[in-house]
Amino acid sequence: MVGPLRLWYKDPASKWPDALPIGNGRLGAMMFVSPSARSTSLFPHSKNKVTNYQRHLDLSDAVTGVFYELDGVCYSRESFSSNPDNVIATRFSASHPSMISFAMRLFRGLDTNVYMDSIEVIGTTLVMRAQTRGNGGIECIGETIVVRNADMAYIMLAAETTFRHNNPEAVCLRLVKEAIHLGYDRLRTRHVEDYRSFFSRVELRIGSEDSQNLAASKSTSERMALARNGVTDLGLIALYYQYGRYLLISSSRPGLKALSATLQGIWNDNMSPPWGSKFTININTEMNYWLAETCNLSECHEPLFSHMKRLQKNGEETARKMYDCSGWVAHHNTDIWADSAPQDRWIPATLWPMGGAWLSTHIWHHFEFSGDKAFLAEAYAVLRGSVEFFLNFPVEKDGYMVTNPSLSLENVYRLPNGEQVSGNFLAAAEVLGKEEDTVLRNRWLEDYEAAMHVREILRTSTHDSLLDDHPPFQIDGNFGATAGITEILVQSHGGEIALLPALPPSWSEGSVKGLCARGGFVLDMTWSSGFLSGAVIESRLGNVCVLKAQRGFSVDDRGKVVVGPVSANVATSF
Repeated sequence: MVGPLRLWYKDPASKWPDALPIGNGRLGAMMFVSPSARSTSLFPHSKNKVTNYQRHLDLSDAVTGVFYELDGVCYSRESFSSNPDNVIATRFSASHPSMISFAMRLFRGLDTNVYMDSIEVIGTTLVMRAQTRGNGGIECIGETIVVRNADMAYIMLAAETTFRHNNPEAVCLRLVKEAIHLGYDRLRTRHVEDYRSFFSRVELRIGSEDSQNLAASKSTSERMALARNGVTDLGLIALYYQYGRYLLISSSRPGLKALSATLQGIWNDNMSPPWGSKFTININTEMNYWLAETCNLSECHEPLFSHMKRLQKNGEETARKMYDCSGWVAHHNTDIWADSAPQDRWIPATLWPMGGAWLSTHIWHHFEFSGDKAFLAEAYAVLRGSVEFFLNFPVEKDGYMVTNPSLSLENVYRLPNGEQVSGNFLAAAEVLGKEEDTVLRNRWLEDYEAAMHVREILRTSTHDSLLDDHPPFQIDGNFGATAGITEILVQSHGGEIALLPALPPSWSEGSVKGLCARGGFVLDMTWSSGFLSGAVIESRLGNVCVLKAQRGFSVDDRGKVVVGPVSANVATSF
């Protein structure tokens, strides 16, 4: 069954970026699902004899699967990565008994000897176990699990490192044992309930339901081919939007030593990945989280704040030793150990010292949506430390205080970052009732204006799997696109909530549920003929709501008309 929230294909993935990602925030996998591929060896069948092949990823339940027929037998497999139970679970089934046979093993793809003066080893442990139902047998030959003539088979996979646990092998064995005890069906139910508690908060329809369902009857690769040739597919845009939310839920979840999403989220196939698959904080990491608050995934923002706390501690030492400054600093790249020193060899990016300032703006961003004063108080030291560094960092030139070194070939966000984090800090101090030095209110020497360039993302920079193609694959493109689509539908800046502020003419009909706005508001909207036809706004914090729309409207507060109609572009407060 196909639907508007399903990616599906008639052929196996021919390359890694076209595989389908699953993840629980920490443990991820890319599912190729080929009947004959050596790397997966799931069914020892020649693909030339296979018919009715279909693989899919269902965004409504975060389960991926494959179905095909061979010699009158229907084979299927489905997989998911469970956050509640911390395992990847896979089920193999067939329409006839004793037809499931396969061999499976784990391999790294690259084994090399590295000789250094010193080396720190991070232990990695993976535990995989198989279980059958009904007929069939299992044996382990070396590193390979062999299943023969089973009616149904299950694989449970757990992976841990010493980054989080002193004895990762014991943790993996426990997780797999508990998963087998729960059973596949219960694992699946727990996984879907957990995932939907995040994903189901937002619904988006662009165009009519009939047009969306009709478009979904084509495979995703067929729809992408049409999009690359300039055909407008509104349902594909909505699918792409929800795919960004799916990827954030799958790559950034709270937990023990939670890590934020890297350049590739949690999906990477290289031992030496592009840019080290690190946390690149001169826009990429920040861009990963632009959608977190507006798309009703505030909890997915938490790993970034956890990472920032560790980065602050190291950044204080870097600020003191490198710049003789107080506060804390971070440069353009960091890693799981929260390294704050300059990294890499491209000096124009390497010596850029604004990483901490840019990251710190997310603290205030989260508070604007959540109103969580306890969070703001806890994160205040991080925000203050990033500002403190920039009070010490400038040097005097011609009567002005200027940054030195002052560079960034990749962007022009040098001064706006400092100005924004300073403004955020003063606002936070006011909320928390703290007295801070008013020197932060000094004017900036020059004013800079930002410009946004909208790219034809689906046409030129997207794989058939809908993953962003930089090239190579970088996940910030997916996250940034979802955030941008949200800003088309609702914006909350300067104390106003603008409804449908930038709706394209081709999006003349649609609806959205569950978007979030600053001040603690949740919005549902419908529109037709390019204009707002209705909206429901829920206030979580009891703040004043100021609305702005293209046409006049009336406001109904629990059966009472408050204000309206009003003229276009005039804000209404209630």
